Amino acid sequence: MNKKLVIGIIIVFILAGFFFIYKSTSDKTSIVEPLKNKDLSNFILATEDFPQGEGWTLKDRVERGKTDVSEYGLNLGWKRGYLASYLRGDLNSDNLDYTRVDLYISEYPSENASLVLRTEESDNFTLYDPLSDPMIGDESKAYKVITRDNSGVESISYRIEFRKDNLLYTLFIYGTRTDYTLLKDLAKKVEMKVCWKHRELMEN
Repeated sequence: MNKKLVIGIIIVFILAGFFFIYKSTSDKTSIVEPLKNKDLSNFILATEDFPQGEGWTLKDRVERGKTDVSEYGLNLGWKRGYLASYLRGDLNSDNLDYTRVDLYISEYPSENASLVLRTEESDNFTLYDPLSDPMIGDESKAYKVITRDNSGVESISYRIEFRKDNLLYTLFIYGTRTDYTLLKDLAKKVEMKVCWKHRELMEN
């Protein structure tokens, strides 16, 4: 057999082998490993995570059901969720002055994890104004949210969403006073809790 032909065949086989190895590696790295934790409340914030001396309290802490989830989330196979709400100020005072932070946690099947963080679409009552990527978790988005009721009264809130493995975390801040920098700081603290819990599970 021609020597050049033999060399050519060998090169083709070598290149094919490299392609197979690369393809296998790429497929493995694209798989989202599920974060195994029986209690999603392990990932919520503590009042100590908030600025001290401002009177932050844990107002609500509840497990979420399917009736709390959007049709989009259910179609992606939403499995379970949790909600924790935090309040600064007095909602019953005559001179209303308060800030509220809501933290939603949702678990999805690993195969749909990359689809859960969608771009929000504005409508006649809600405007989602995209902010710079807060660079939290595996991927993240942030918005300034302007809502308008039937009377035309507007309210402004801020929202950060990030995905870590197959869990989606959504944080809102709203009220008579809002602090987007605080919201970003809290989102990073949630991510740190997730990383620590994941490390504990890997070690045990």
